Amino acid sequence: METSSLLETAKIYLRNEIAPIANQLDEEVERLRSALKGLGDRHLLALRVPESYNGANLSNHLFHSFQEQVARFSGALAFLQTQHQSAGAILSKSKNESLK
Repeated sequence: METSSLLETAKIYLRNEIAPIANQLDEEVERLRSALKGLGDRHLLALRVPESYNGANLSNHLFHSFQEQVARFSGALAFLQTQHQSAGAILSKSKNESLK
């Protein structure tokens, strides 16, 4: 997916789906899980992964913009998705091909 489309998708998802339930995400693990799945369904959890591994390979600037956008809507979701983004980026740089 094109970078501008990804960021627009994120903006729409966060505004329409996350904003109305932001407080509940801090308290209800199933809602948080569903919100994270929603990011994944929209291809927003591999933003730092190279395109050769079906990631978006966003630049630092665009990735930080995305991170700020998520944090504006939900601290819990921002924290959780950051863990996934980091793990994806680290795994994509691994020398272990079967792990990738």
